[in-house]
Amino acid sequence: MPQISKKDRMKDFVTFGQKMDTFGWTMDITAHDRILVGGPGMVKGRVIQYTDIRKTPQLILPENESSKHNGDMKFFNFGYGIASGKFISENISYAISTPYGNNGVGQLLFYDENGKYEGKIMDSKSRLGTLFGAVLCTVKLTNKQDSLFVGAPTYVPEDTSDADVGAVHIYMMKNKFQLTKTIKGTHVGGRFGSAIVNLGDIDLDQRDGPLRRLLFLTTDVAIAAPFENDGKGAVYIYTARNIFADKMSVEYTQKVHPIAVTTRSFGLSLTAMQDHDGNGCNELAIGAPETNEVFMLRCFPSIHLNVYSKLPNLQIRNRTEKDQFTFKACLEAKFPKKPQQIVADILVTVNIMHPSVKFKQTKNGVITYVEKLNRNNSVYCRDIQVLTPLDKNIELYPIQIATKAELSNDPSLSEIFDANRAVVSEHSTIFALDKLRVSDCNFAYCVPNIQTITSTSFTSPYIVGSTDTENINLSMINSGETAYNACLRVRVSSARVLLAPGCTRDEHDLICEPGTPLKQNATWADIVFPFQNIPNIMLETKFLTNRDKKINITINTYNHCENETDKITEELVIELQNDLTNLVLTSEAIPAEVVNISYINLDTEISHFYTCGFLQRKNKEKLIDLKKDVRRQSMRRTMLLRESMRSAQAREGSSAPDDQNKLLEVDNKENPTDL
Repeated sequence: MPQISKKDRMKDFVTFGQKMDTFGWTMDITAHDRILVGGPGMVKGRVIQYTDIRKTPQLILPENESSKHNGDMKFFNFGYGIASGKFISENISYAISTPYGNNGVGQLLFYDENGKYEGKIMDSKSRLGTLFGAVLCTVKLTNKQDSLFVGAPTYVPEDTSDADVGAVHIYMMKNKFQLTKTIKGTHVGGRFGSAIVNLGDIDLDQRDGPLRRLLFLTTDVAIAAPFENDGKGAVYIYTARNIFADKMSVEYTQKVHPIAVTTRSFGLSLTAMQDHDGNGCNELAIGAPETNEVFMLRCFPSIHLNVYSKLPNLQIRNRTEKDQFTFKACLEAKFPKKPQQIVADILVTVNIMHPSVKFKQTKNGVITYVEKLNRNNSVYCRDIQVLTPLDKNIELYPIQIATKAELSNDPSLSEIFDANRAVVSEHSTIFALDKLRVSDCNFAYCVPNIQTITSTSFTSPYIVGSTDTENINLSMINSGETAYNACLRVRVSSARVLLAPGCTRDEHDLICEPGTPLKQNATWADIVFPFQNIPNIMLETKFLTNRDKKINITINTYNHCENETDKITEELVIELQNDLTNLVLTSEAIPAEVVNISYINLDTEISHFYTCGFLQRKNKEKLIDLKKDVRRQSMRRTMLLRESMRSAQAREGSSAPDDQNKLLEVDNKENPTDL
């Protein structure tokens, strides 16, 4: 790299403050191996770009922007922060910060790889002096453009009088490059956002959400608050999944404190280290310059777990199985690529909840065991036997089985670091709750016989506009064996469903289920559970029109909801009629008198006002009130029109020729027309 001599430093400058004494304050190496070096202390600041270290570098000055768009305005500390990435398009852009801008408000100026100005972002929503852009960090949060983390370590919330709380603003491309979320510090004087570093996937779980293949990438970010906790400092680690979570504040995955009580400014500098110990995940170097210390946060490989149960169908059993059943408690593990020898002991706990059901192996309703994981096996299942109830009065209660997995020996609590020991990814599914019911039927398969009784509040025929809502009432009666998963599917045309308690919706139908088994000779009304009411479906009818001729209601009754062929279908047709005997059309001319129109007031507005509506027979006196109301509106508009015409004539004088006067008569129709 060419050396900058004293002569070069003094070139074109005359004062000490204009020397390149801050050259190297910040640096960035782009994806195309270009080197950007900032010098924010050189009067307004500057950035130098090296495309080839053997050649003269290119100088990027804020004048490139200010000369074209802002006249002689000066940007202070230009080059304080530098980051490069595909922020705006598929081409690389340079983000260069000026924390004080040209008026005390921090700004980010964007340039292409040739140093051409592309645009800017201002911290216009924060108070002055937040050091907006003191730190810039490029992070790949999505499969699309890069995101930009912008540190503002002296940020203070608008509603407080605190100082130096700090914040990190996250900018992403969403139609345009814009502020998406802000992570705020929580400690006064902590200066959260003084250092930011992209760690890649520090825990190597390679999963940052269920939509990872579509959107989220495996990215972890470390943000420092080096002066919180009375100046000792702390470092927070965030994942892309937490950043994108739909919550008011962003939750951190881990908070790191210094070990020594004498450490100061812990986290003022951060550097990601690429897999220092060869276990497949990155480490983090944390600087504490006030006490001349550097710490290394070592990481453990992460295993993704998925806990689930394989349950039998207890409505299909042999007589020899009536008093017990067996299910499988399973654990699925996904391992990282490194290390080759991985160590993890998983403690599995299984609980059963029912008044009379219990495990065969134990009496307290809890089973625990340890699975030792290894790369040769990814799925671990154990058979667990359950004794089923004999009490017919309580057997209808669901049997609940809860399965939980956790790390048996957490390596992070050990004083000796073992690079082969793994931890459980925070994105794992480590808890599963399953429900099932025991059959009391005489044969292997229960044979219920469900009938549905349907009634509605519609009149026959139904007069359109006579009511705002109508109801459909449903009741289920079982004359066969116990129905464990009976249901109704209801489809309604022409009218909108307003309310359907106890029912859920799919794309076309309402699905109504009792929620608990329906025993022989029982009706849905006999179910004592207060949250399982008989379906009372409310339909909205006030928006029906004369174009609607009928309402079709289809009700499918299923003995077994999952069996599409085992159903009884009932069709209801509600015929609609339109009653026009009470339809009233009222008209009123505005203005309601003869109007003289001349060249002076050719812009006079003349209109005819119609009112249409239904009146109940018993309330025909409302027709008189309607006429009076229309008449009052007409008179008011007439008065306003007269005033407007007088004003126009006063301005123009009375010199209008008589032959140019045109008279237009507007008849006042006081009598309404009844249809």
